Amino acid sequence: MTVWQRWLQSPEKSRVRNAFFQIHYWMGMVAAVYVFLMSISGSMIVYRNQLERDLHSALGFWCFFFVLAWGISGIYFSFPQLFDALYLLDPADSFTTQGLSWLSQLHFGRFGWFAEALWTLLGLVPAVLAFTGFFICCRRLIYKKPSNPNTQSE
Repeated sequence: MTVWQRWLQSPEKSRVRNAFFQIHYWMGMVAAVYVFLMSISGSMIVYRNQLERDLHSALGFWCFFFVLAWGISGIYFSFPQLFDALYLLDPADSFTTQGLSWLSQLHFGRFGWFAEALWTLLGLVPAVLAFTGFFICCRRLIYKKPSNPNTQSE
């Protein structure tokens, strides 16, 4: 059987096909990263005046409960004795242990692979809030400009 006949009969077993597939795959990955970086940097250039304030406000509003849940569960991990008062409210321990277990699962997003991926992305929110808040503060304090560029300074 010739190489061409083998290719037509079962192309998935061909080394050439596997090499082309790997080249195609990695070129696609590189192109995707390039397009993503160009999109992000272009958006930052075009919307540079609004980006800091709008991003900060949107993330602060839509992610408030995520950050609050991480803060409460972080306090639970750091100082578990503070949560012993819950056992006074539930002396039979009918739901306190289960609730604290759920709180620890909520902290890490242990509800499946999608939740873990979402928690990974949302875990960047506090860093982005600190970064954008710093620039909003610098704009107001150092440059004596309003934190909202759409308002007139008096």
